Amino acid sequence: MIKWEIKKILKEKINLITLGLLLVLFLQMSFIKPMLETENEYYGRYYSNYNVHYKEIGAYSKVFSKLNFLSNKLNDNEIEREKIEKMREDWIANISRDIKTPISSIKGYAEILEYDCDFSKK
Repeated sequence: MIKWEIKKILKEKINLITLGLLLVLFLQMSFIKPMLETENEYYGRYYSNYNVHYKEIGAYSKVFSKLNFLSNKLNDNEIEREKIEKMREDWIANISRDIKTPISSIKGYAEILEYDCDFSKK
C-alpha cells in the first residue's frame, strides 16, 4: 500500500516537472525568440544593413517602432555619406589636375634651363 502511494506521488511530481519544462519552453519561444531575432538584426545594422524593418505588433511594438525609425535615419545618413564621399573624390580629382598643369609647365621650363640653352641668339 505504501509503495503504491509513493509511486503515485512520484508520478505526480514527474508530471509537474514535465509540465513546468513545457511551460518554460513555451515562454522561451514566446518571449526570448523575438529578442534574439532583434539582436541578430541589430548586428546586421552594425554591418551596414539598414534596410531591415519590423512589424510593429505585440509586446515589443514600441521597440520595433524605434528600431524602424533608427533604420530609416541610418539609411538616410548612409546615402548622405556616400554623396559627400563622391563629392570629395571629385574635388580631389579636380585639385590634382589643377596642380599637375602648372607643375608640368615648371618641370618643362626647368628641363630647358638644365640644358643651359642660349635663347638670346634667336
